[in-house]
Amino acid sequence: MKIISTFLLLLIFVYSSYAQCIVSLNSGLVVNLPFSNSTNDASGNSINALNYGAVLTTDRCGNSNSAYQFNGSSNYMSLPTTNIQLTNYTYSLWVKPNDNSVYHSFLSIGGATGGDQAINMDNTSSIAVSWNQGSTLISAGVSTVLNIGTWYYLTTSRDANNVKLYINGSLAQTTNTGGTIITYGNSPVLGFIGARVNSAGYFNGSIDDIRIYNRALCDSEVSALYNLSCTATDITYGISSDDK
Repeated sequence: MKIISTFLLLLIFVYSSYAQCIVSLNSGLVVNLPFSNSTNDASGNSINALNYGAVLTTDRCGNSNSAYQFNGSSNYMSLPTTNIQLTNYTYSLWVKPNDNSVYHSFLSIGGATGGDQAINMDNTSSIAVSWNQGSTLISAGVSTVLNIGTWYYLTTSRDANNVKLYINGSLAQTTNTGGTIITYGNSPVLGFIGARVNSAGYFNGSIDDIRIYNRALCDSEVSALYNLSCTATDITYGISSDDK
């Protein structure tokens, strides 16, 4: 009896050491910008982007007028930020750089001063996601070259414990937050696509399929997003063991 009880306890411990993840790609979706002939939000929340000069282009699936190209000097989009200053979040988007030798920002939400949440590429081609608390910078980054003319899927998630960076659906880096409270900087809080909110890091390349969630997606969900077909809109299935 003692042996059986010990075995059961071991099973419970092993099972509980994994987070159970139901893959549901519409759950917690706050912003969905498919960029199909417009910058309108398809999530139903009407968080539409305003376009400042970016032009429609062909997406990764070969569909015309289904992504936006930015010129690297003045083009960007803005988002209303009232409902996207989130404590926990996931940002995801497809990017195709035309230049990998200079600093770029793909998505940035925060104040021009005091901190923001951002996905960036620096001039050494390191990819980083970061968030700032005053003078404190917490970043999850890797030295990965994004080749010119190639589409990449970048995702970052943040919860109370960790900031994570994913590249093409695979976890690339995790950084512990150390309990630092998230901040979106000083007012006014802005949301920029294709540039940083301090009007730096204008992106030279194409961006598509931006999603913002009000929760940290698990690894299986990020993988499912990356593997969505060009016609799929949502996946909901099963329970998978996912070490978060």
